[in-house]
Order: sequence, then C-alpha cells, then structure tokens
Amino acid sequence: MLGDIDIDKLDLKKLILINSKLSRPKQKILGNLPALRFTVRMGYRIQISDKPIDSTGRPRLIVDSKKIAFDDDATIDFMKSSQEYYKVIGDGWFYPKIAHHTNSLYTTAFWHTQLAENTIDLNKRDGWCCTMLRKDHHRDLICELIEKKYLEYFNGKQWFCYDTIDVNSELIKFMFRKPKLTGQTKISKIDEYVKKHFIGRTGLKQTDKSVFSRRDHELGPWHDQSLIELAPEGTVDYFEPTEKTVKPISAGMPFVMVASHRYLYRLRKMGFKTFHPFIDESYDQEVDWRTRTGMAVDAMFKFLDAPHHLDQIQEICNYNKKILQNIRKHDFRMRIVKKLKHSIDAIDN
Repeated sequence: MLGDIDIDKLDLKKLILINSKLSRPKQKILGNLPALRFTVRMGYRIQISDKPIDSTGRPRLIVDSKKIAFDDDATIDFMKSSQEYYKVIGDGWFYPKIAHHTNSLYTTAFWHTQLAENTIDLNKRDGWCCTMLRKDHHRDLICELIEKKYLEYFNGKQWFCYDTIDVNSELIKFMFRKPKLTGQTKISKIDEYVKKHFIGRTGLKQTDKSVFSRRDHELGPWHDQSLIELAPEGTVDYFEPTEKTVKPISAGMPFVMVASHRYLYRLRKMGFKTFHPFIDESYDQEVDWRTRTGMAVDAMFKFLDAPHHLDQIQEICNYNKKILQNIRKHDFRMRIVKKLKHSIDAIDN
C-alpha cells in the first residue's frame, strides 16, 4: 500500500488517513499522534488517543493496556518512571542490562545532528570549545576543574558556555551568550546576570546582536574554528551518545569525552576510531566518574600544550565522518520499528 511513499514528508492529516485504511492487528493498540510515523511503517492500524498518554509528548503506545515508550530520550524517560512501562525501546545502552529496556548503540542523535558539508583541516584550526546546557554534577565539576587549573588557557581562541553556570563562577567572564533567545534555544535562569558580565570571544563584539545563539542539534562557529572539543555527554552513568558526541565527528575534529565508563570503547565497537596515542584516553577505563572527569579534562589541556601529529589525527577525523555518513544512509525509524514490532508481537493476545 505504501510503496515508495516518503512517510517522513507526510503531514499528520495524511498519516491519519493512511492509518484508517490499515488492517487492525490482533492486539488493541492505542497510540498518540507522534507514534503514527512508526506504526504506519509497521502497517499496524492504531486507535489514536484523544488524551496525552504521558507528559513527554513523545511517541507512545498502549498495547492491550501495556505501555511502550520509544524514540528520543526514551532512556531518560525510562529512568524517571521505569515501573510505568512494559517495554522501552531505548536511546542508549545500559550495562548491565536492565529489564524491560531494549538497548540501542545507534541513538537517534546520529541522524538528527547537523552534518557539516565541508570541514576545515585541523592545521588551520586553533583553540578549544566546550558548550553545555542542562545543569548536571559532572558539568559543574568541569567548571570547578577549569577554574582551579586552566584559566590561563582562555587566551581569546576559546568558545565556552554553560547555560546554568553558578553565578559566582570565575568562568562567567569567559562565556558567550545571546541575551534574547528564540526558537529551540534554551534560556538560562541567570541570563540577565550573564548579559551584565558578558565578555565576547573570538570574532565577537560586546553587543547583543553579535553573540551567537546555540541550538541543540546545530553546529556552531566553534565547530569550524576549534582544534578540539571537550564534550560533556548528558550522563556519566550509562552509554547514551547525543549530539554532544556527533557534533565533533560531523565537524571533522577530535574530541575528549566526559561520559560513562568505557564510553570510547563502545564508540569503537560501533565502528568509529578514537585518538590514542595522540590524546591520552586512559580516562575511559576509570570507573569513578569524578576521577574520570578530571582525567578527561587534563587530557584535553595536555594535548593543547603540544598538539602534534595533526596529520594522523586528521585521518581519524575523516574516517569517523565517513562512518557517520554511512550510518545516516539507513532509516533510523525502521531500526526502531523492527524492535517495536517484536515487542508488540511478544504481548499475549
């Protein structure tokens, strides 16, 4: 019935029409509107819920009274209310495996994050970048470590921002911000304070109009200019690659990860290469998150002290971008659909 129709280009009205013509499955399936792009792919007709299934607004199904969560942030949703779901098609990887959760190495960030059409060679770059949005303990620790040990590395060639930085932080004077934020960009609770103490970075003037607006899945100018990125992932507790990981890969630059134990190991299992021995990656083997974070921060600044072997690092970056491009040739929703269909079929009639 669907033939060569590009489901992603259909509006909700057309999806609802297609849904009404599909055959009914044996199970009673109730779903919200965001779930249609998945259930239509399965060829399953669902009853569309006229009430929110939960507060997330993300794709959700109730199959014979059993709730199934999937798509973006399903791992985080599961952590918040794990008893609520019969099954979660996760956007991350728990180890050891947790009941009711289906692990996923290939998270949706590999498809959603902006892909750079052209990248600048490393030998034409300089400085470093680190941008963080949501407040978290490992991100607070990054700020503490930089304040304590690496303030002298702010020499006009850095891009640093932490939207929820402590108002007493020394790093505020090094941050870039856009005072009037719109669209998808998140607004910091201390926005007025940061505006007052704003000092522009490379290429920026101290005026409201010149400060760049950051968006979650878009590359920033720092991805064109910086030599390396310190990338603090959304969690240090389990493997969940977000745009924080994908952006430097897309931009053709090396990275140091503040993330879960053996995070780099799992990236390599996916087919990517990392940067040992040119960057000290021993932090990846450290179990304690505080120690691991400190080792990662130290590793980046140690590299900046003597950024040699850029030709070899460039080869790794080029290779990683090709891997990313190959991943993006596949339909990420179909990956979810296959797992989703298996979960639905497993429910007793």
